[in-house]
Amino acid sequence: MTRRSLQLGPAGSGCQICISMAAPDEAGLMRGLAAATGADLIEVRLDALTEPLSCGGHFFRALQSRAPAPVGFTCRPVWEGGRFKGAEGERRALLERAARSGAAFVDIEQDADWAEAFIADSSVPVILSHHWQAPRPVDLEERAERMRAAGPAIAKLVTPAMTPADAIPLLAAGAELMARGQPTAAFCLGAAGSASRVLAVSQGAALIYAAQPIGESVAAGQWRAEVLRDELLLPRWRPGFSCCALAGDPIDHSLSPAIFNATFAVLEQPIGYLPIAFTELDPVLDLAEAQGLRGISVTMPFKEAAVRRCAELDPMAAAMGAVNTLVRSGQGWRGYNTDAGAIVSALSDVVEISRSRVAIFGAGGAARAAAFALSAQGAAITLCNRTRPRVDDLARQVGGRAASLEALTTDHYDIIINATPIGMAGRTEDPPMPFPAGWLRGDEVVLDLVYRPRQTALLRHAADRGCTVVEGLEMFVRQAAQQYRLWVGGDSAAPLDIMRRAAEKALQRG
Repeated sequence: MTRRSLQLGPAGSGCQICISMAAPDEAGLMRGLAAATGADLIEVRLDALTEPLSCGGHFFRALQSRAPAPVGFTCRPVWEGGRFKGAEGERRALLERAARSGAAFVDIEQDADWAEAFIADSSVPVILSHHWQAPRPVDLEERAERMRAAGPAIAKLVTPAMTPADAIPLLAAGAELMARGQPTAAFCLGAAGSASRVLAVSQGAALIYAAQPIGESVAAGQWRAEVLRDELLLPRWRPGFSCCALAGDPIDHSLSPAIFNATFAVLEQPIGYLPIAFTELDPVLDLAEAQGLRGISVTMPFKEAAVRRCAELDPMAAAMGAVNTLVRSGQGWRGYNTDAGAIVSALSDVVEISRSRVAIFGAGGAARAAAFALSAQGAAITLCNRTRPRVDDLARQVGGRAASLEALTTDHYDIIINATPIGMAGRTEDPPMPFPAGWLRGDEVVLDLVYRPRQTALLRHAADRGCTVVEGLEMFVRQAAQQYRLWVGGDSAAPLDIMRRAAEKALQRG
């Protein structure tokens, strides 16, 4: 019998978003299907059902009639990380019933004794899968070759990841299979493996599995379907797309993926942008180098750590010892700091920086950018931070002074900058402002580098006092526009208006 192939994308190319669904009974699955918007396919985990062997043709047809997208089925056994404990003959018969009932696809394990016979006889596309229990398996190449020889509609290779770099061998194996004409989905499980799911799409992966809309995700590291569509704009990604990424921890709040992907789409650049969150920078950069990423946005807490991975440094980045932008060059990474220029640009629109007295709260990468950039413009810098040694050292470097909060609030300043996370959405452990509310006189320019929420408690209070306020969003889009120029090159103009509109739209979505 001729095997059917899954259509590789709604327009005949690209990657399909497949929502993984699991519930203990039919009613739970129906509730999940009603909320499963934005998917090209849906996968139902039969092994999650309390009584999977009771599923007959009516069950399968009922699910497919209610689903917003074609439905496929799998029944993962306990010996490959699933929940099904029955006999193999029973499991095979269950999946055969699903196929006869018009399933969009059936997923079976490579190690099932009946796998190749099932593929040969199936009237529906078959995904042949293998899930390792440890990262970087020694038999990866051998299994990949056997999968290709079996000729499934899609070969699925999955390992767990302890760090983002654990995905390097798996992505390479997936790319090799696709280069030889075998549709493939090869990625890593876990939070550390979430980036590999998206990077696989840039290589030409046939599927990306998304989290179900109700209840816990079926597998750790799955993205929500709406994030894949609305922020990463995954339906436009095609094999051969180059990638840029955001490195930091935490980065769930970041607008960078939304604004860069929107900008690349509007300007028809074959580039995708994804977040890679991890507690250490080196594994992220190891993955980026192996995958040939063209650029990285670096955010907290890695702006200073990124310096040591650079083969070259822009003079401003070298002077301040902090990098927020990495650009791939022939020698490795070239490091830049676009925060510095963006801060000067945003403030210059409303105040004369030269000879201004500037108070900066914080001592991290953003505070360093502000201190070095404004000092270079002739401003007098005063720094305040909860821990004194870091701020003392930074003050010496920029020829400024360090002050305690108590001493700082007795003076008057022309420009005040919050370069701490205080006021950021989701941070309940901090006070809403970095200094007492009554300190402002009303004639200062106040810049809060926090941009989510757009109107922080500091900016609201400053505006009420009569201060001129500069939103962190304005500085953010200006530094992002400079990053775009560095990555895309040529004579492209900074897409500032496009990025500003995209950021505003993303903030409205929440």
